[in-house]
Amino acid sequence: MNRLVLVDVGSTTTKAILLENEGGWRYRRHEAPTTVEAPHSDVTVGMFAALRGLEAETGVTIVADGRPALPLFVTSSAGGGLAMVVTGLVGAVTARSAERAAMGAGALILDTIALDDGRVPYRKVEALRRLRPDMLLFAGGFDGEAISGPVLLAELVRESRLTPRLDPAARLPVLFAGNVGARAFVEDTLGDRFLFQTAPNLRPGSDVENLEPTRTAIHETFMEHVMSHAPGYAALTEWVEAPILPTPFAVTLLLETLSRRQPGRLLAIDIGGATTDVFTAEDGKVTRTVSPNLGMSYSALNVARISGAWLPRVLGGWDEDDLVNRIGEKHVRPTRLPGTRDDVRVERALAAAAVREAVREHLAVLEGTPLSRDTEDLSLRSTGRRKRGRAADPEFSLEGYRAVIGSGGILSHSPREASAHILVRALQPVGVVNLAVDRAFLFPHLGVLAESDPELAVEIATAIGIVPLGTVVAPRKRSKVRVAAGAAECRARSGETAVLPLETSPGESLTVKARGIASVPVAEGTVGGRLGVLVDARGRRDVDPAVTFFPESFDPPPERVGVAAETGLDEGRLRVRREIAVTGDVLVAVGDEVATDTTVARSTKTFPRPFFLNVAADLGVPAEEVGGLLKVKEGEEVEVKQVVARHTGALGAVTEVGAPITGTVERILADGRVVFRESEEVPSEVRAVEVARDLGLRRAEALRHVVVELGQEVSEGQPVARKLTSRGYWLSKSPIRGTVHRIDSEFGIVLVAPLIEKLEIAAGLPGRVVEVTRRGAVIEGEGIRLRGLWGTGGEAAAPLSVGEPRSGHLFVAGESPTESLEALAEAGVRGLVVGGTDLRGLLDEALPFPVFVVEGFGPRDLPETIVDRLRPYDGRPALLDSTTELRAGVRRPFLAVFS
Repeated sequence: MNRLVLVDVGSTTTKAILLENEGGWRYRRHEAPTTVEAPHSDVTVGMFAALRGLEAETGVTIVADGRPALPLFVTSSAGGGLAMVVTGLVGAVTARSAERAAMGAGALILDTIALDDGRVPYRKVEALRRLRPDMLLFAGGFDGEAISGPVLLAELVRESRLTPRLDPAARLPVLFAGNVGARAFVEDTLGDRFLFQTAPNLRPGSDVENLEPTRTAIHETFMEHVMSHAPGYAALTEWVEAPILPTPFAVTLLLETLSRRQPGRLLAIDIGGATTDVFTAEDGKVTRTVSPNLGMSYSALNVARISGAWLPRVLGGWDEDDLVNRIGEKHVRPTRLPGTRDDVRVERALAAAAVREAVREHLAVLEGTPLSRDTEDLSLRSTGRRKRGRAADPEFSLEGYRAVIGSGGILSHSPREASAHILVRALQPVGVVNLAVDRAFLFPHLGVLAESDPELAVEIATAIGIVPLGTVVAPRKRSKVRVAAGAAECRARSGETAVLPLETSPGESLTVKARGIASVPVAEGTVGGRLGVLVDARGRRDVDPAVTFFPESFDPPPERVGVAAETGLDEGRLRVRREIAVTGDVLVAVGDEVATDTTVARSTKTFPRPFFLNVAADLGVPAEEVGGLLKVKEGEEVEVKQVVARHTGALGAVTEVGAPITGTVERILADGRVVFRESEEVPSEVRAVEVARDLGLRRAEALRHVVVELGQEVSEGQPVARKLTSRGYWLSKSPIRGTVHRIDSEFGIVLVAPLIEKLEIAAGLPGRVVEVTRRGAVIEGEGIRLRGLWGTGGEAAAPLSVGEPRSGHLFVAGESPTESLEALAEAGVRGLVVGGTDLRGLLDEALPFPVFVVEGFGPRDLPETIVDRLRPYDGRPALLDSTTELRAGVRRPFLAVFS
């Protein structure tokens, strides 16, 4: 192939590259906004826009008869990449292994559901229901151990009714890689609502981890069952020369190939819109970590939170409200590119912060000590109030790497000086380190090529893919530095920086004289680069990240707006869906007239656990004989330890098997197992555990022996208090499964409330029920609906007040309000609709009411056209839902008013 086209469908832009070999490889590229979201909802629209732009620039025919005319290779991270949910029984064991398998396959993990994750079953279901993954990785349990846990997890997944992100009408792929003994039961539990796939147990034993088969299966499932439902991918898969790959997986393939051919330890960084991936590659082995909430668009706010005071330091000082507003605009309009010089500066600082934090996480994982973060608030100050009182971030520097390669749009597309600044500021490298960038973001493209032709991929990567920026020489401590390469020489005094202009010189010997750095001959590879040798004699303690090697001068790119958020008004006959998270009792019927406070649905659903008793094995008899030995039948209630089966042996020895719990015999299986379901406690029965009595203590002494906390979930028979004596522990146990409701030191008791949560939802608006579902209803009425950009704080139902704040009302502020949120709350305001306001004030505090932003961040008035349209509805019942989700399947806030 001497002429081919490589396309990466990214979360923000779609990049198309034409590669040609005419006496040497050369490339031309063009990009267009990714069109995975409305109004196009078809990735091929953005791809063909990029290809036709490439045609216009090169004069080469790339598209003919509505399809690519040249060999086509494609990678994709559209909509934020491959989004997955993973499960495991124990968060630190099987769930952690599942996370590693998913990340190794290029996935973004939306949530990890484990039996011990601290959430009651209803909360797990509620969390799942909010998600729109591409796939679920079902792990949990060692082979040969109990199967009750995986089955309960399957029941929670079934209850959630998870649907795929890209096609809600399709079945969600579930890849089972857990306890093989539970496989059939989990498949049976999930039923035909999910597309069930299997892989070997990724954690078959406590000391065995087998991730590679799962990673392969994730990729195969992704290609066969996820890509096929992405908008436009059905046609795209027919045009490609090799299977479409997730972008991070393609990068891994290329790094594996490159590191087999180059000595030393390589660090590669791929920064995207939703995630930043970091790779360590050496001798063909690649270790990848994913920072799922460190990126340039979808995750921009989280980068600001985590980097804290370091971010404004990079900018050399910046108005904090303005900084957060700019970052917020990028977050809520993820496909918009920067349009001013200041926007570009903020983006570059944000990139340095994302790289810094992602590499810190990567190195912590390599060292076996995963980084624990306490997120600062968005004041971004190094002192003052924090959410968790965390001190300023420790200084960070990179050691032990031969080279660093940056990839991703911001690093590949920026001027080379800017790319070097981002990497040096973020990493503060120590020693002698070569910096490079992936030219024009070629790594993902070449990675998909590497799977079918690795030699060609390496040839192109070496020839035009990697651009050497320069060599950093930096001692850890402040000291004067002298560097020489051939006849060229430069010196830097202690505490200063200097640059030795030196284009790449294969095999050149670089001599360094500095405290802590010996003379470094480079036998292979290169020294220098586009920017030469960058000498940093400041040391690595308290380095000012705003200091750069070169003055920052550039022309900002023209503003190119992608698919912006749709805001506006709909008026006429409208419908609003009102549902609870789990199935329950729907209290309305089609045709019913409802008021704002009419309860639509209610649930007190519990999730009693299944227990599997292998009666055949316990009695030592064939499975077919179990039926004649059972003393219970399906549907019968049993008490814990009640005899459920009895067998008399040849010598008259009697063997009995008791019920594992108090509950019901649910099923008698042909393989000799009996399935029990634990009983549901009565909601009103709060039970008292007599700790002082059980432990033989005075009431005042009981408290110091309690081993549970308020709100903690406890199982039936779990100790809530213990006392060590000469004969061992005395225990005081919970008689039911529930949560710790109260710890009473005066009476020496612990109150345990049954694990039941009451859920209900009101209509929110007056209207007529036109549809009833298993979880609620759809309400219809005449009125108006305002669609906005961003919101936070939940929902509220109250009369509308246009233009002035009134107690008990939702306040539509025509002009940006001068009152604080606290003042409006004291005035009785139930919700706020604004054209724009400072974002930092909305994220620092627990808000007293929902806030709905229509236009953008920073003080701005609501357009008069919107105020005039809403004014006739003043005083009418309104519902404000501030829920905002920004990944594929975007959900924006709305205000609905029915007349």
